Amino acid sequence: FRENLKKSLRVAGEKKQQYVSYVSDNHIVQETFLVDINNLLNIGDIPNIWKSEEADAIVDSHRNSSKETGRGVGRDDVMAYFNTLVRSNLHVVLCMSPSGKSFRTRLHQFPSLVNCCTLDWYDPWPSHALLQVAHRLINNWNIPAEYKDLMDENLNQMDEVIAIPQQKLNNGLGTLERTNKEVDAKKTQFIAVQPRLEVSQKDTIGIMAELTVQQKEVEGKEEVVCQQEAIVTQ
Repeated sequence: FRENLKKSLRVAGEKKQQYVSYVSDNHIVQETFLVDINNLLNIGDIPNIWKSEEADAIVDSHRNSSKETGRGVGRDDVMAYFNTLVRSNLHVVLCMSPSGKSFRTRLHQFPSLVNCCTLDWYDPWPSHALLQVAHRLINNWNIPAEYKDLMDENLNQMDEVIAIPQQKLNNGLGTLERTNKEVDAKKTQFIAVQPRLEVSQKDTIGIMAELTVQQKEVEGKEEVVCQQEAIVTQ
């Protein structure tokens, strides 16, 4: 990772060329990598990234340029001039997913990711936009007409293959919608008759209570009859 950063610094500082360093989540296999990124964004330099002989080579190659700009020719002055070139020519593009806790943790630990960057949030592209881009690119290709016709034919065949299950899906969704409406209608009917059901339930409970009383009276009479029958039998 540091070797790639050195390459970026050399192109921007030694060759004095505009350069973009692209870093994504996949490149950050260790959180310590963000320490270097944070320093680069904040001060335009990464402490201790250069070996002694590498730093000497940078100083030797930039001493005259540093002098021409009115700076000193000492080691620190020349390295400061080199870092100025890096800040002017190097652009860092960070691509990170905001999902999960790691993104928030990184922003807290490395404030330069916010303070020294312009944040662009990209939502997922809608399907129709992707299709428009694809059609535009295909139309701009300089390819033989027969190949383009073949691609159009393949697309039409794919549309036909997709159309059948799509129609089945639409039919299924229509059936579900009708079923939901029927269920809602049944619920409405049940709510409407529920008060009458509660009255009927209360009447039923009253009748059952009356039958229970009558049953006990019958059982009492049966007991008296049984006693009289026993006396007669004796």
